[in-house]
Amino acid sequence: MNTKWLVKNWFRVGHKISWKLSFETAVSLLYFLPAFKNELVYGIVKKKHKYVLDSLYKDFSFIVDKFKSLPIYPVSELKHRYIWVMWWQGEAKAPELVRMCINSIRKNANGADVIVISEENYKDYVDLPEYIISKHKVGIISFAQLSDIMRVFLIAEHGGLWLDSTILVSNPIPEGIFNQPLFSLHTPFKKTPFVQNDRLHCFVLGGTPNSKPFLFEREFLSTYWKNKDVIIDYYLLDYSFMLQYFSMPDIKDLIDNLDYIGEGVYDLVSILETPYSIDRVNKILLNNTFSKLVWNKKHRKTKTYSVYQYLTDQYL
Repeated sequence: MNTKWLVKNWFRVGHKISWKLSFETAVSLLYFLPAFKNELVYGIVKKKHKYVLDSLYKDFSFIVDKFKSLPIYPVSELKHRYIWVMWWQGEAKAPELVRMCINSIRKNANGADVIVISEENYKDYVDLPEYIISKHKVGIISFAQLSDIMRVFLIAEHGGLWLDSTILVSNPIPEGIFNQPLFSLHTPFKKTPFVQNDRLHCFVLGGTPNSKPFLFEREFLSTYWKNKDVIIDYYLLDYSFMLQYFSMPDIKDLIDNLDYIGEGVYDLVSILETPYSIDRVNKILLNNTFSKLVWNKKHRKTKTYSVYQYLTDQYL
């Protein structure tokens, strides 16, 4: 996350939407800390989620109503399997960890086409509204939000699997993933500061072309940014998926019935600078096809051979 952008947006939300929402957003961050992981703080987290979801429904119920009666997806032949990754400046300018992750995706693509989206080539695959690019250039839409928009446009049109550029893939990606109208990492419900409460993780997101969840997301995000200059919350994409979840029973069933996968998605990132142990690392890599890493942390070269050094040896 870009801390400077987040602070500026926190003030924008307070000034143009609600200072109460900004307060609740700040308090919800405390829930990450063990000392504040209690029912009082979680109550404020829930109030924040309710406010955001109610606001979105109030402003965009006409889109919900439009999609409610549509089928999940039309019957169509899947002609290509795509894996989408984005680094706006181009892969050659990406940090070492990102290039490592992209190489791990290629190594385990299992026959799917891996396409790295950048500023130079995105028009070859999607036609984004000009107002989205304009608002991105002036800083209204951050890189993170542009990435959210890009993934739903790509999947709605072409289908495929979106992987954030910090996802390391350690096993061949199953072909069956590409035939699902919606795929994401899904784990049992637990209390978190996030509105989806681990029902899905948008950094690993897939679907078939023209599937209902992604047609909805494409229209919702397009309409949101056409009419608004302030993002109500950094995790707008998560909120919009939960707007579908709470408004459409078929989407709720689709998400609730996703296979349980991804409970160890953060296991690898916590040990990157620790000494390499074949047993410990192999257990994580074998049990978790997808591991979420962080690109903007510099990993030190240590005298002792580290997990990070092992991974760079494997994928760079």
